[in-house]
Order: sequence, then C-alpha cells, then structure tokens
Amino acid sequence: MEELEYGTIPAGEIDSIAPLWEKLRRHHIEHAGSFKSFYENKDWAGRKAELTAKARLETHTVSVQGVLRGYCVAAIDGDGKGEIESLYVEPELRGEGVGAELFSRCMGWLEREGGKNITIHVMVGNEEVLPFYEKFGYAPRTYYLKKKPEV
Repeated sequence: MEELEYGTIPAGEIDSIAPLWEKLRRHHIEHAGSFKSFYENKDWAGRKAELTAKARLETHTVSVQGVLRGYCVAAIDGDGKGEIESLYVEPELRGEGVGAELFSRCMGWLEREGGKNITIHVMVGNEEVLPFYEKFGYAPRTYYLKKKPEV
C-alpha cells in the first residue's frame, strides 16, 4: 500500500471534501429505502451550511500522493454536544484501519475540546457500519421514526 498522509483541514477549506461527500450521498441514496428522496434532494451547499453552522468543527483527512481519499468531520454545537458528523473512506482503503484512525483522531479532538454526550447518526439502510462503531463502544440506543414521504 502507498504511504498514507493524515492531516486536518481548516473549516474554510471544507469544500475539499465535497467530492468524497458526494460519494457518501450516492451510497445513502442506494441504501435509504423509503427516505431515498431525502438524500436525492440534499446537496453539498446545504450540507456545508449545516456543518459550518456548528460552534466548532474539525475535519481529519487521509491522502495518498496528495489525493484526498477519506475524511471524518466532528463538531461541537453551542451547548457543547459533540457529534461525528460524517465519515467516508474510499472502498480500496477500507479494512486497513484508515477509518478507525480518522475516527480516533476526531474523537481525540472532541475529548480535548470538551465535547459531551457525543453521538453518531447512522442512516437506516447503512447498518453495515454498526460493527465499526461498536468497536469504539457505541451502540444504537433508540430508533427515531419519521413518516415516510408521499410518493
């Protein structure tokens, strides 16, 4: 495997993750079932606005030969609540510990910054990621139900 370069990007340069976020959005569209239209109607400009509205934001990245191959975004809101907002790693790097490294770096930032009641939202249809988060001590606590959109 080629050498991985880990780093962070300033909040003002968050647009650099947009192409990878778009791949994650397409994955959600494929797996979202009843809420497929929610992800179809989402765009980077709206997601960026959601992220940058948080009180504090930290984005950790991984690159190979200068090309961004994964990211993890963590945020703390005005009440101090922490959240892993988004995590994506290119398929060819999965299973190599890259996601775990990005996640751990964001968790370290959340802890150093005093983030409390840290949560992770996982889309219904993307349960394949639950074992990954369970390795870090996270587990589903509740199911949040929403009325299906009219078709």
